[in-house]
Amino acid sequence: APRARAVDGRPGLRGGGAVLLLRRRAARLRRALGVFAIVVALAAGGEVAVLLARGTAESGIAGLRDGDLTVLVWNTQGGATSPAEVAELVLAAHADLVSLPEMDDDAAAEVARRVSAGGIPMTAVTTRAVADSSEPSWIPTSLLVADRLGAYRLDACRAGCGARRTDPARSSSPPTPRHR
Repeated sequence: APRARAVDGRPGLRGGGAVLLLRRRAARLRRALGVFAIVVALAAGGEVAVLLARGTAESGIAGLRDGDLTVLVWNTQGGATSPAEVAELVLAAHADLVSLPEMDDDAAAEVARRVSAGGIPMTAVTTRAVADSSEPSWIPTSLLVADRLGAYRLDACRAGCGARRTDPARSSSPPTPRHR
């Protein structure tokens, strides 16, 4: 005698529904990954454009022309960078002006001594100016100026600017810098 079996079809429906749900989520994930890939490609393209425009560390100072003024700025982080390291970079770049935030007068004088011994005579000046205050800051900023630019002196800036100004010692304009 034939027997009838009752089979519940709901588990099959649930399984089919789960498959559809997984396919939808996979499609959303593919779209999100596609958008992410586009953003990464645009960022990489921007980085390549910057490298092409500015050069790389390996390109060094080869692009400088005779008469260019080379300004070097290096935050020495309160002594984390030695005067020897700074002097080495100044000599390699043939810098004319060197701004050294957080370098005190003793360290700046040592950099100037080393750079002068390396063939680029420089004068170092240091300030501890604070905006709208007559009290000096504990954080100095030093500036090295190549002697070939002429003599410069540290001059107090107008009140409220929070900095010091370095002016030519005489009213004539400095000579054009020359690189070796």
